Amino acid sequence: MRRVGPRLARPAAAALAGLLAVLAAPGALGGGLFAVSFGMLLPLLWALDGARVRAAFAYGHLCGMVAVGLGFSWIETLLTRYAGVPGALAPLVLLLFAGVFALQFSLPAAFAAFVRRRTGRPMLLAFAAPYALCEVALPTIFPMNLAIAWAEHPAWIQLADLGGVTLVTFALVALQCAVYDLLAALRRGARRAAAAWVAIAAGIAAAVPSYGQVRLADLDQALAEARRVRFGLVQGNMAIEDVLAPGGAETILRKHQAASADLERRGAELLVWGETAYPFGPWLGRARGGDLPPSHPYRVRRGFAGPLVVGYVDEAEGDPYPWNTARVLRPDGTFGDRYDKVYRLLFGEYVPLVDPAWFQSIFPTASHLHRGEGPTVLRAGGLRLGPLICYEDVLEDYARQVAALDIDLFVNLTNDAWFGGGAEPRQHLALAVFRTVEHRRAMVRAVTTGVSAHIDPGGRILARTRVTDPATEGPQPPDTLLADAAVFDRPAPATVYARAPHGKTVLYLALVTLAVVPARRRRCVGRADLAAPGGHGPATGDGAAGDGHGAAQSPS
Repeated sequence: MRRVGPRLARPAAAALAGLLAVLAAPGALGGGLFAVSFGMLLPLLWALDGARVRAAFAYGHLCGMVAVGLGFSWIETLLTRYAGVPGALAPLVLLLFAGVFALQFSLPAAFAAFVRRRTGRPMLLAFAAPYALCEVALPTIFPMNLAIAWAEHPAWIQLADLGGVTLVTFALVALQCAVYDLLAALRRGARRAAAAWVAIAAGIAAAVPSYGQVRLADLDQALAEARRVRFGLVQGNMAIEDVLAPGGAETILRKHQAASADLERRGAELLVWGETAYPFGPWLGRARGGDLPPSHPYRVRRGFAGPLVVGYVDEAEGDPYPWNTARVLRPDGTFGDRYDKVYRLLFGEYVPLVDPAWFQSIFPTASHLHRGEGPTVLRAGGLRLGPLICYEDVLEDYARQVAALDIDLFVNLTNDAWFGGGAEPRQHLALAVFRTVEHRRAMVRAVTTGVSAHIDPGGRILARTRVTDPATEGPQPPDTLLADAAVFDRPAPATVYARAPHGKTVLYLALVTLAVVPARRRRCVGRADLAAPGGHGPATGDGAAGDGHGAAQSPS
């Protein structure tokens, strides 16, 4: 019988797993440590092994709270700087946020413990599929895809063209579960089981990047024949406060105009400004059909001539609530297609359940915007652009709806100035990468304070800008980016993921099967090796005295 460690060993291991998950992901704590992604869950799996269901839930929740609390620490910046939350209360709000969304870890942890104690199945069968299911099934404000740890390594994320980011997460978790089952077999001296787990772990570790290399090679052949369109992306580097400062809005507009003129001189064919980059939206008005007159100080186009996709706050006369809008300004000065943001940020852009005016009277920093009618296409420069505003580019199912409109590429307009210069802009970019692989469409991102970027249809970040925080760093000159984006001839190639009926129904059913079938108790249950592939162990187990765990069984 394996001796259970000290009382604090398992909680410490679970917390360590949460910390490693943060270090593996781009952004927080100087993360992006790719090697860590191959072992970040091992401490949690060790903590779960032999644990009772209730204890396993607690260990998973602790892991999730550390991962969410550290990974989303930028929420404190948002709360204190722009939501008016006192500094002493912001950590408590973050703690509450982490406590809710840690269920993404605690529920599969509890399920894995249940399966292990009921059937003795290996971790690969007990934990990987339930975790992937929880990642897509549980509601979140901000998506938390564990696959973000592989986002900057294109060969490892090409599975997304088969099953989306969920399949990448499943592969990442399954690999670590297989490694854990291998280590468990070695610990007990089960040579045959260990040899089998070596083959399984090595097979996953080889198959995932091998598939990626093949898909990238095929893609590169297609890209060699694709036409290129040169986008000019303007990153204005303005703080939220700049709009309200004396002369601040005028300065923002002049910065964008001068940067656009420079980009056009360098060959830009189509210009993109970020979310709410044009600061005089009310002067345009929802009914206006074209730009302001040439003599008007707030005219959009000045010094450049080409088509522009511009973000601004759009208002209708007599309506107390505006829209978050992206609009095409044609070369002749008339406005073309309009897109209004559909998925608004809770409390930051809409107030649910209660009267928004009443809520804003209590919390003046809250705002409420109209919801857009749905996905649409922006036609500009002879292209069909798929617009995504702000964090819509990390919403997998919504981006799928946009891609289904036969777009040439995604265009994302974002304002991440709300989150300062910390981890959020880098995490945002890393999560957006998966949309390009899922649909084999490039993406260009104009982000007001960074990271603006050009992502190719293989998820490769070909160019990116810096992250700035003008609110603390002071005035910053604008950054610009030229992106020669690939455009496939229509009909553009469709991925397996894009062609799958009803989203990822087939993948979800497969994950449910992998999660439910191993949980079924076999008729004859013996004290077999828990770590043997497909093996089963004790249906019940005695708890270790005082620690809330059952003892994992060694071979009889």
